Amino acid sequence: MRREDFAILVEGYMDCIALHQAGVTNAVASCGTSLTDLQAKLLSRFAEKIVVNFDPDSAGAAATLRSPNILLEKNFRIKALVLPGGADPDSFVKRNGVEAYRSLLERAPSYFDYLLDRAHKDNDVRTVEGKIAAVNMMLPYLVRISNRIERVELTARLSEFLGIEESILREELRNATHQNREKLAITRFRAKTELRPSEKYLLKAILENDQTAGEVLQKLSISQDYIGLQSENIFREIITMYHKEGKVSLNVLEEKLQSDLDKDFLNQALFVELDHEQALRCLEGIQRQKVEQEIVLLQKQIKRAELSQDFELLASLHSKKSELKRMMAS
Repeated sequence: MRREDFAILVEGYMDCIALHQAGVTNAVASCGTSLTDLQAKLLSRFAEKIVVNFDPDSAGAAATLRSPNILLEKNFRIKALVLPGGADPDSFVKRNGVEAYRSLLERAPSYFDYLLDRAHKDNDVRTVEGKIAAVNMMLPYLVRISNRIERVELTARLSEFLGIEESILREELRNATHQNREKLAITRFRAKTELRPSEKYLLKAILENDQTAGEVLQKLSISQDYIGLQSENIFREIITMYHKEGKVSLNVLEEKLQSDLDKDFLNQALFVELDHEQALRCLEGIQRQKVEQEIVLLQKQIKRAELSQDFELLASLHSKKSELKRMMAS
């Protein structure tokens, strides 16, 4: 383990035995999904870096979120490995070979990046509730980071990822640390979502100008540029209504919107002023906004690929990013 300079933490003894038989001798087993403080203290004598590779079932996934909290308190540098196809280490090595396993080990993301990915998959981070749930998933990790510079850097990344003001996040994290909390004080969390101007103007024009509505909705139906916008649900309802009825009724639309956030977005749009030409320019703005969002997403994927040193993926992502930038410049 000292020779490899890191440990691999697996869940069961069969996983551990299979890895040792395959030549991966720095694997250890927690023999259950609950890592103990004594086990973490013992591990710290042999390695400072660890890759957590629990089984992908619900218990293993929960342990992958829980166990690193103990490891962080012992100042381990942690990565998380989730094997493809729902495999555990034992079955993966038998099916794919040890070299394939070692390759995935080398590219395992940091625990922070693993959590970010889980937070994005498990929550609708376009909503206030989703943002709060995502931060609550990250909070037990962030409050245990003893290195202040690292904590500040990761807080900035989380702020960018969720679109929350960094100062608000820092304040909430500081309060959670001082009060020994692992959840945000939701009533004080100021993560109100403001609809982007281009979306407000376009919604306003569609709802108040039949000529603009027909022209814009026809283009949106073909391009589907509304997908991924904050107001996606509203545009989807409007397009469906227009195709069925040939017009858009504000009263019917308000009844169909289930989310309080969508209703708030609609109200924001109704209190702006614009003309027909502005609406068409907003359509171009939304198309540009869509490309910008794709570039931001690609940049996050590029950062993860750089950390995992997946150079083939890195080249592909840079190529896609360059193509999107050419589209914006044309």
